[in-house]
Amino acid sequence: VRELGVLARQSELKAPFVEELAADIFMGSFTPKFPKAARVAAELLVGTFYERYYAIDYAALRNLAIIETSDGLNRSYGARTSPGFAKLCVERATRVTRTASRAGSWSVAANGMVIEQAQILTTHNLAVLVRYVGVAPDWRDLAGRAFTTVCRLTARVHGNPSPRDK
Repeated sequence: VRELGVLARQSELKAPFVEELAADIFMGSFTPKFPKAARVAAELLVGTFYERYYAIDYAALRNLAIIETSDGLNRSYGARTSPGFAKLCVERATRVTRTASRAGSWSVAANGMVIEQAQILTTHNLAVLVRYVGVAPDWRDLAGRAFTTVCRLTARVHGNPSPRDK
């Protein structure tokens, strides 16, 4: 992803590629690239199955990205983090696990759930590739091939004993 960012800068694409985050060192904040990438996803995926499946309010996400970007422009030094995006990811992770998050609590598992929500909201760079680079695969074909692979791999385990059966 870092190299994609370098190539994008060299070609003056200004594509907001988001980096891979490690759950064990994640400190609960996201750079401003994250809401920018989420805005790209929102513009591409509003009204789609992806939005419904992941229960994303892309209109609200797009507005959050616009507000945080404009707030960063009003500062002389620019924004270093995106508190609104971080808060949204924590709320989504908490909703998914149906547990109340304790203020100030930290764990690798909790961090992983927050990072997972950031990846879902940004499509982990796929929307940026589509919008800025022009990647346009045949999505129907890819979905069909993925389904075929899942069926093939699932059929392989049919009849295999589970660890409980031994």
